[in-house]
Amino acid sequence: VKADLTKAGVTVTTDHISQQNPDYNSVIAAIPGNTQLVYIPWQVPAMAQQFFTQMRANGKKQVIMGSDGTDDPSTFKGAGSYVSGFPADTTSGGFAKFKKSHNGQPEMFGLPTYTSVIVNATALQAACKAGHGKTTRNAVRKDVAKVKLSSAVGLLGFPVQFLNKNHGKFQGPGDMGGVAGFGIYKIQSNGTYKRVA
Repeated sequence: VKADLTKAGVTVTTDHISQQNPDYNSVIAAIPGNTQLVYIPWQVPAMAQQFFTQMRANGKKQVIMGSDGTDDPSTFKGAGSYVSGFPADTTSGGFAKFKKSHNGQPEMFGLPTYTSVIVNATALQAACKAGHGKTTRNAVRKDVAKVKLSSAVGLLGFPVQFLNKNHGKFQGPGDMGGVAGFGIYKIQSNGTYKRVA
């Protein structure tokens, strides 16, 4: 992230935290006053909420941008913050049903988790078939790369397949092979997530 932002002409400073220490005050105090955005690439939404709360308690008004790991409307409710979400076709019927069953929130970790279970089960089934009822972890891993799911099978709303070689500048083995619309969500004052990009 730092390399890409720097290349685009953005001034970037970095700091780090310990997941074992929930007191972020020293890191927050070191954030320069002219900072516009604080990016937190964390995987624990509760930590993002705590960081947000401590920032505001320290009088810091910078916008927070959380990675997809912070995408949890039931936990990270930092009004005005942004989170990135996994790709999903928000117009698909499966997406609408999933969202309805989660009190109107997309719960974007649930969609790819559901689909990844299908991918793994499909690979496991193929590996077991090839191994006549037995398989190994390596055999399953090789078959994961061969899995192709139609848009009707997973909740993401588009076909899922993986690249087995480099494809262009940014995609390589294991990356999604098709077009995927990652979402950016802004957290509203009531804690709900609104897709903005």
